[in-house]
Order: sequence, then structure tokens, then C-alpha cells
Amino acid sequence: MNLDILKFLNPKDNDKLSGLNSKELKEMLNLLNQYYLTLRDNLNIDKNNTFGFEIEFEDALIDNIFYYLQDYLNKAWIVREDGSIPTGGEVNTPVLYDTRRCWNELYDVCEILKKHAIIGPNCGGHIHIGAQIVENDKNFFKIIKTWTAFEEIIYRFSSGEFTHSRPNIIMYASPISKMLHENNVQNRISVIKKLLLDSKVDGISMKSTSFKEYITGNTIEIRCPNGSYNPIVLQNNLNFFIKFFEYSKSKYNEDIINYEINRNIAKYNNYQITDYDLLESYNDIYLEKALLLSDLIFDNNLDKLYFLRQYLKSFDKSKEYIKAKKFTSF
Repeated sequence: MNLDILKFLNPKDNDKLSGLNSKELKEMLNLLNQYYLTLRDNLNIDKNNTFGFEIEFEDALIDNIFYYLQDYLNKAWIVREDGSIPTGGEVNTPVLYDTRRCWNELYDVCEILKKHAIIGPNCGGHIHIGAQIVENDKNFFKIIKTWTAFEEIIYRFSSGEFTHSRPNIIMYASPISKMLHENNVQNRISVIKKLLLDSKVDGISMKSTSFKEYITGNTIEIRCPNGSYNPIVLQNNLNFFIKFFEYSKSKYNEDIINYEINRNIAKYNNYQITDYDLLESYNDIYLEKALLLSDLIFDNNLDKLYFLRQYLKSFDKSKEYIKAKKFTSF
């Protein structure tokens, strides 16, 4: 693994990457393309934040996966059927915390699944985050606005080690940006209602959350990530969304978010655009906007590099759901 990028950008510093000049940016991208992500011992996530993963699999019998994961089932892991995957199922983690033990167990389970099943085009990689991170519906609305402003970045990043979102993503995790064009009370109510009632078809779901009381046990479900057996990608996905939520809750910049939403409205509202059109456009690379988002939500260079490496994927692009060039050590 080439570590020159960590000499160029000290991982503990917090450089403004969106402010790099063209020469610095070119050097940074060249070095980043040689950097392979590794599994981290922890993400410095607040100990009160909880999370879990749904790891979907194909081309394997439920009973076989149940057998191979017996040791983990005693630790509250679950293997079950998934109606959207007729030749597979899903593995559900218990409630997790950001500890070395958590990430080591996830690594081991991914190793087992990698040997006995496949990640196919039907597989999603849903993440559940304890709803206590949001605290109230005002903060939730800020999250949705930030999501709307940067949805094209979110979906490409969430494609993980693939170049494109999975083929059936429209059915189970469609874009939500078209729901939110104005910041007014009525629109706030309609957005919340839609995400509560139709949450199993949107990229982010609040169906398991009570808006009266954000308590442990309720979760926000992130549904847009592609399926993966790569613990580094799963960990990186979680880190992104946790920091994304934290930014929206406490560091939220209304002017920046409104500006980006208005740019998207101007870009996409000149004609009738479908969800399929949106997803195809999300496969493009918006480097300037990705750099801005990294500066907004992360407070250290290491998080920024991990985010950008997965987002850029060596600048791989495809209209098909295929593996990108390898960018992790797993």
C-alpha cells in the first residue's frame, strides 16, 4: 500500500481540500489513486451511537449460511430469508458499537460469506443507525435537505466497490431529491410522511422511528448502498453516514445547502426527469462537489481520503453494475 498520500496530507490535520489549487489537486488525486484502504480499529464515533448492517447474499442456501455462522448466531447475529432474493437471504448484525471487537467480528463474518455465497445484482447493503443520533424532527429535516443537496455524491459513494448502483435499486432505494424543493412547513410535513409511509422504496427510511421520541431501538435505515462482503467498505459506509448526520445536526450551513439544492433544481427541473435518469447522472463524477462535501462533514484528512477513494474508485465509470478497480486491502 502506497502511503505517500499520508505524507502529502497529514491524516490528523483538517485541510480544506476544496481549496487546493490545480497542481495540488492533481498531485493529491495521483497519490490517492495508489492508496488502498484498510480496516480501521475504530472510527471515533460517539459511544452513544449504535448501528447495524444487513448483509445480503445470493447463490447460497439459508441452511448452509446458518451452519457456517453458528458461532456468531450465539452472539445475536441473525440469518434469515429475504423476499427480494429468491436464491439467498441476509445476515443481520446485532446492535453494534464502534469497537475493535465489532470490526473484527464483521471482518470474520465477511470472510465466511465471501467463501460460501456471492454478492449479486439483487443484493443491498442496508445500514441501520440508532435514531437517537437525530434527536428531533427538526434535525431530521436538516438531514433530508443535506441529502437532497448532495444526493448525486451519496449514490455514487454508496455503490461501494461497484461502478454503478445495483439494477433493482429503484424498486427498493430510489432517490428522494425530487421530494424536496422548498423549505416550508407544509413541505417538511409531506417529506416526513412520505419517508414514514413509503420508506421501503426510498434511499433513506425512517419507518422504524417515532418522531415523538428518538430512543434506542428505533433506527434510521440507509437503503441505497450496494451489497458488499468487504468489511472496509461497510465500515467506510457507516463512517460517512454517521458523520453526514452529525454535520446536518450540529454544523449545518443553511446557505450552502440551499445553494446546492437550487443548483440541482436548475439542473434537473428543465425537463421531466425520471429516477432512472437521475441515477444515470449520479454515476458521473462531480469532483468539486465531492471535495466540498468532504470538507463539510469530516474534521480530519484521513476520513476525507477514505471517502474520496471510495467515491472516485480510480475514476471508474460504467453504465453497468460491475466491479471497479480494487481500492481496498480486503
